[in-house]
Amino acid sequence: MWLTIPVEKKNYFKQIREIPLPEDRKWLKKHKLSIVANYSRCRYFDGSFVDEYYSDHGKYTYLQEFNESGIFYLKKRFGIPTEIVRASELDLRPDLRSTELLMAILETLGGSTYISGPGGKNYIDEDRFLLKGVSLEYFEFKPYLYPQRWDGFEPYMSALDLVFNLDSEAFLRDMTRPGCLELNC
Repeated sequence: MWLTIPVEKKNYFKQIREIPLPEDRKWLKKHKLSIVANYSRCRYFDGSFVDEYYSDHGKYTYLQEFNESGIFYLKKRFGIPTEIVRASELDLRPDLRSTELLMAILETLGGSTYISGPGGKNYIDEDRFLLKGVSLEYFEFKPYLYPQRWDGFEPYMSALDLVFNLDSEAFLRDMTRPGCLELNC
């Protein structure tokens, strides 16, 4: 099941920080009911997070705020200590797009390696990275096997599937062991 937020067409090409959440909040209720129905019986289900995240008291006005709240929750659950820097906080030219934007961000932050998802192969100008001496890597996600609520294993689920089904601290300990490619390594 995909959980989507109905963004108006007029907002399709705006920056995420400029995209308002729909005034009709029916999607919030649908998301919450779907997550509760599918995960409430999971051992590590966090009902207080779901209640707070999907509450309809106007906490979030923009898509960026909503997304960031979920990202910061997952960052905490996974124990990820890295600093987050928003591109919008950097003094970048507003006309930059694609590879030029990536290069400007890397230069501003002093980055020497860029890790892209596989979709980046469709738009990244790899030669620009070579010319600037920046290493470019493509991350190919390979699902880790872990026990889920339902029989069998369904790969490519949300990170919430993992944190609601597993003790995330134990999972991270196992994942950081040298040579470990699966939870049951």
